[in-house]
Amino acid sequence: MNIAEGLLSLVWRQFCNQTPLSVLDPKMKENCSESEVIRCIQIGLLCVQENPDERPTISTIVSYLSNISLELPSPREPAFFLHAKMDPTKTIAGESSSSFSVNEISESTFLPR
Repeated sequence: MNIAEGLLSLVWRQFCNQTPLSVLDPKMKENCSESEVIRCIQIGLLCVQENPDERPTISTIVSYLSNISLELPSPREPAFFLHAKMDPTKTIAGESSSSFSVNEISESTFLPR
């Protein structure tokens, strides 16, 4: 995993590739219910939807977790999904700062006082 990719981007990509269990530590895979883990990953992805109105409420999440017969909606691309890798030659501070803006509309540079 590229550090710039981020955990959310990695999980989303593996979920889309139908390999969500590949994000788990191998030791966890030994003693877990694969269907429960996939369900938890799917619920987590639902919680980070770009449109807040599409995110489940806490009571809905509790229902999803306590009733496995409830069918979960399919998540859409998360709000903070990084589409491209950052340029490792750029630094965070100064004139050559890396952009962390997903939509490239704005960029913030943080400098010490």
